[in-house]
Amino acid sequence: MRLMFLAGVALIAISGFSFADGVAYRLPPDGTWVKYRITATKYEAWNLRPDEKEGWVFKKEPELTAEELATASRDNFLLVRSVGRQDVGGEPCRWVELVLNSQEEGEAKPEARGLLLKVLIPEKAFDLGIDPFEHVKKMYLSDRREDGEHFLSEVEDGDRKRYEVERFRLYFPVPPKGAQRKKDVELKTPLGPFKGYELGFEYGYEGKLVGGKAGWNYVKGHYQVTVSDRAPFGIVAVRGKDVVAIEEYGDGIGARLKQSWTMDAAETGTGAKSGLPDKN
Repeated sequence: MRLMFLAGVALIAISGFSFADGVAYRLPPDGTWVKYRITATKYEAWNLRPDEKEGWVFKKEPELTAEELATASRDNFLLVRSVGRQDVGGEPCRWVELVLNSQEEGEAKPEARGLLLKVLIPEKAFDLGIDPFEHVKKMYLSDRREDGEHFLSEVEDGDRKRYEVERFRLYFPVPPKGAQRKKDVELKTPLGPFKGYELGFEYGYEGKLVGGKAGWNYVKGHYQVTVSDRAPFGIVAVRGKDVVAIEEYGDGIGARLKQSWTMDAAETGTGAKSGLPDKN
C-alpha cells in the first residue's frame, strides 16, 4: 500500500535572494533538481458512508501502526527541477516542474498516481509580496493513473489552473506576514546539515474540486519551514502538523484526512531534463 498525500507548490526565487511572501528561495543554475522525501508520522482517514438515521456521514477508517506508516510512506518523493528559460513578449521567464511520486515517473502503470506540473513563470513575479503562481504564463499537467490511463493537457482555464496548483500547495505553504521566525537553526538532512532559519505558522486554503468547477476542498494545519541559502531551491525542510484536508464531491462522495508529516531535502543534482520536453 502507498499513502496518497495531498501536495503543495514550491515558490522558487530567480536571482540570488528574492522574497515572495516573506520566505527566501534561492535560484540555482538552470538544470538543478532537488528531491524531497515525505515521511508520514500521523495519518487518520474518514470516508463518507451511508447511515440509516443520519444519511451520509464520515466514518473513521482503522488507524495505521507506526510500522505501517513507515512502509506506506517509504517511497513518497516530491521532485522540483528547473528545466529551461523562455522569453514571453520580451519578459524573461523560467520553466519549473514539480513531480509527485517521482520514483515512478514515466511508468505506464505506477503503483501510485503520478502528477507532473510544468509551469512558466515571469522572473519579476518572484518579488516581495507576490505569489508567483498567480502569474503563470503557461501550464501543462501530466496525470498518470495506476490503471494505465494517462491524461496530458495544456491548462488554460483560470479555475482549472487554480485547481491544479492547489494539488501541490500543501507541501510548500505561503507564510503570512509576521510569521514566527527562529534564527540560527541547524537541521540535519540526508544531504547533510544546513544552517538557516525556521518559520512557524498556521496555513490553509479552500477551493473547488473537479477541475475547479464543483465540489469543495479545504486544507488547514500548522507548518514549520526551514530555509537556508545553501539549499538548492532555498527550502531545506517542511513540517506539517495535524493538517486537516477535506474533499466533498457531492452525491455521497468525499474524504477527510488528518495528517502529520515531514519533508526533507534528500537528493540533488544537475542536468535536469523536462518530463514534457515538447511542451513549451
